[in-house]
Amino acid sequence: MDVSIEFAKGFATYDILPGLYSGLKIGLTILDLDGNPFTSQLDLAEIFAVFRKNSTHSKRTPFVAAKDPKPAEQAIRLLKRL
Repeated sequence: MDVSIEFAKGFATYDILPGLYSGLKIGLTILDLDGNPFTSQLDLAEIFAVFRKNSTHSKRTPFVAAKDPKPAEQAIRLLKRL
């Protein structure tokens, strides 16, 4: 598989962390839907603010992951056309 896309609802922050860490370590390109790269840095204040507002609806994270930057960027361009 060259590209994986999660755009419908996204993963909860606590669900995406293990895969994000592993993906970054093996060199995957992981982008948000604006084309910005994900890092393992978290905005904990934002995550907890969303949780405190409604504990049953955690912050969701849509993303595109690919083995190379070009397919990830192409997937984002295609999604923006929808």
